[in-house]
Amino acid sequence: MVTVKQKPSLKAVIWTPQRICMYLSCICYVIALATPALYLERDQGAAKGLGGWSYGASLLSIGWFGALCGQYGWFANVTFIGAWLSLSSNRMVAARFCGAISVLISLHTLELFRTPIPAFLPASSSEILSKLGVGFYLWVLSMILCVLVTTSRSHSEPNQAVNPSGGSAAP
Repeated sequence: MVTVKQKPSLKAVIWTPQRICMYLSCICYVIALATPALYLERDQGAAKGLGGWSYGASLLSIGWFGALCGQYGWFANVTFIGAWLSLSSNRMVAARFCGAISVLISLHTLELFRTPIPAFLPASSSEILSKLGVGFYLWVLSMILCVLVTTSRSHSEPNQAVNPSGGSAAP
């Protein structure tokens, strides 16, 4: 006897727990771009103690400069894009790996609490991280949600052989 597997409804496909986590991951990332992420203070010179918030979008645009002074947290965005692309092509192992690596790389940002970075203003020679903003937490949360999507059990359905008539083959 051949059983025909029905396609799930569009509503059931769009609102699975995994998809909801993926949507939340995207929403957290976009909000992180529009919110304050890091509060950097001048640590030397005439402007010592003065500082300001850096927003996610500005950090995304100039963050790769951090590699010039040993700060690699920005590169979590690159592996995070790899995780999203892997998720969209349903390659869960690659998405899990890229997502986990992006979380680990993002934590290198915390090194800014101890390591001064060169400032762009001539009045001060360096800046140091003094506070984390909501944008930083949303950025890391978006990566964690991406990893959670890949660890759910519904993606690990056993492979079933399909016969040409569209039903699943009986063993």
